[in-house]
Amino acid sequence: MKKHTIIFSVLTIMLGIMVASCNKNDNEEEDVQYYGTSVSSTLVSKFVLGSNEDVMHNLDSVFFTIDQDRKIIYNADSLPVGTNVRKLTVAVTFPYSVSSAQFHVTGGKLMKDTTITYTSETNDTIDFTGNVTLKVTSSDGNHVATYVVKVNVHQVEPDQLTFAQSLRRDLPNVNGTPQQVKTVLQGDTYLCLIKDGDKYVLSGTPTLGVGTWSKTELNVPFMPVVNSLTATSDALYMLDSTGELYSSTDQGTTWADCQQQWVNIVGGYGEKVLGVMQEDGVFKHDEYPRASNFTPVAIGDNFPVSGATPLVTGSNEWTSSEQVVMVGGVLQDGSLTNASWGYDGHGWGRIDVRDNTILPAIADAVLIPYYTYDIDSTRLTVAVKQVTWLVMGGRLAGGSLNRTTYVSYNQGMSWIKGASSLQQPDYMPSFYGAQAFVQTEKVSGAQLAPSTVTKPITDWECPYVYIVGGYASGGSVLNNIWKGQLNRLTFKPLF
Repeated sequence: MKKHTIIFSVLTIMLGIMVASCNKNDNEEEDVQYYGTSVSSTLVSKFVLGSNEDVMHNLDSVFFTIDQDRKIIYNADSLPVGTNVRKLTVAVTFPYSVSSAQFHVTGGKLMKDTTITYTSETNDTIDFTGNVTLKVTSSDGNHVATYVVKVNVHQVEPDQLTFAQSLRRDLPNVNGTPQQVKTVLQGDTYLCLIKDGDKYVLSGTPTLGVGTWSKTELNVPFMPVVNSLTATSDALYMLDSTGELYSSTDQGTTWADCQQQWVNIVGGYGEKVLGVMQEDGVFKHDEYPRASNFTPVAIGDNFPVSGATPLVTGSNEWTSSEQVVMVGGVLQDGSLTNASWGYDGHGWGRIDVRDNTILPAIADAVLIPYYTYDIDSTRLTVAVKQVTWLVMGGRLAGGSLNRTTYVSYNQGMSWIKGASSLQQPDYMPSFYGAQAFVQTEKVSGAQLAPSTVTKPITDWECPYVYIVGGYASGGSVLNNIWKGQLNRLTFKPLF
């Protein structure tokens, strides 16, 4: 171990001995004390990039972390993808005077092996596409510190909604050519019902990403309409080919006749299932089990009798009960609608602002509660997370399948076309009648430097979008489970 002796006064010596004895570590090459010892004479206290509007607006506002322990200077929040970092000026602040400071660049696109002596008046540019170090020598020439300097740039588009082909999976337990498929989430279990030949197979898994499913071949006492399968908190529901409603409280092992006939199951809400019945030619809202004071009420002409998206839970400040939302669907006259409807446990209400949407009339789409980021136009590295709902897939009024992703920042009240980064990739087939789920999973990554939190961040949670099954334009089942995510959500949190 090397010892550095600094003679100031008896008091300073005694203080240095006391501090050193409290921080001594036999595994270190030298005692590291930033203040009161000579090590402080090589410190860097601030590092910023020079202003350059041709590269990025407010480039000089990008914050750089200085890890004094490991001698690393870096921007934890990476610059936007494609930022040109070949010719950047810098400004460095030292708390004490130094005899020299030299940048050394190797392997850059412009600078292969270049040394630049830095002073407060230096205007030389540095090529940060290569390996950059900053060598600082103390004013007395006896001490040297070498910092690694990194200007991080995103290698992928942060706000791209990515569905990687390598992560696509097949539907579970398909032996032949499936004719119908429907997937629901009940509690913590995803249940996928497939009509495969003359068999009905129900498979379950706690996570869609792993691909391990349990398998049960159902013995149902009726002709199931697979697409009507719906889960509540305590039961599964399904219609038979005549519209009779059946329920199962043991995940499909046994089924009971509910003694109600429906045109369509709308979705589950807590312990009850919501549906549409028809009585004397009139379509009515219905539920099961019916509350003692419940009476089926006629629906309006603009409420969809089928084909709306599966229900999605919304958040609001106006009601004390949970609200669920659906979008689109088929009206009584067979036409399609673009309306958004909400249910709060007591009744249905239309929630969309009709003159403030470009969402087309659509049926059998998926509604996905997700996130995007609002980028500060004056500081491109500042991004604010915002709740964003997506509509993907579905059938359009002319019969074609929708490939445009629409977004809502107010939970279905208005819709706009999503940015190009949110659109389906070309290799992902057009679909209708699929189901979409958002599943939060842990992501792990190497720790670049100590975080500002007490415990360093080595893993974090990322919400992934899963689009399961669905149908192609000809009505054939799509044997797909697609996994996607906004790239930014996979980046290591800064705090």
